[in-house]
Amino acid sequence: MEIVRNGELWASNLRYMNDSTEFAFVLDIIRNRVGYLWEQSEDENESKALHQLLRTISESKEMDAYVISFSERRDDLSQWRGYCPPGLGVCIGFKSSVLHEIAFPTPKRRKTSLDAGISQFGKVIYLDKNSGESFDGMIKRVLSKDLESLASMEQTSVLYSIMTGFAPFYKSNTFEDEAEWRLQLGHSFKANKPTKIGFRIGKSTLIPYAVLDISAAGGEYISEVIVGPSPNLDLTVEAVKEFLASEGRPQISVVGTDVPYRHW
Repeated sequence: MEIVRNGELWASNLRYMNDSTEFAFVLDIIRNRVGYLWEQSEDENESKALHQLLRTISESKEMDAYVISFSERRDDLSQWRGYCPPGLGVCIGFKSSVLHEIAFPTPKRRKTSLDAGISQFGKVIYLDKNSGESFDGMIKRVLSKDLESLASMEQTSVLYSIMTGFAPFYKSNTFEDEAEWRLQLGHSFKANKPTKIGFRIGKSTLIPYAVLDISAAGGEYISEVIVGPSPNLDLTVEAVKEFLASEGRPQISVVGTDVPYRHW
């Protein structure tokens, strides 16, 4: 109801997600791969640079990134079970064109990005812990900077880009069934945190989140609403339709789930 009324989405701090290995998973893969390349390198300059990069990654602290998670699966039993309160769940179908516009705004809309950094919207890639070789190209691009010190501001910025630029889009393949896409809010090295941070109550801690005004994209951003398993499915579908009509948005499709799951 608040998403419809306020036109806001909340992007959670990645370190507070339900995957306890967020960030650490992909960084461990990269760290291990850099270590392997360092051990195998026969070039003195390359070996030195790899060793410095390994130290920088190993000594770095986790940095903040704020993401909103979506799924390709519009009516999925595992999603209803994992993310919705029994009998009260809905799945909101967002228009991908709107999400893309938010992540890659036109020049006229750039000020509506959360900060001066780069936002991203894309599909999560699922890896196993032996996938280090796939990061060789990225490692070589970092080394190609030919910097004197990995402690320099420029190199730290490169490392930050590694950590917050694409790390949020890699997860353990144990989560593959979620078929996740993510919208990562704007970030940059100089402004690495969104300017408007709120806090919501999680199951065991406060969770920092950033507010994204999705209504700023203009036009309708919701394509459909699917009502999840409920003992009053038909009645709830009608209630959601009436709610959307009361908010001046009767054109949004509302349907009930096809999943015959009973939890009552």
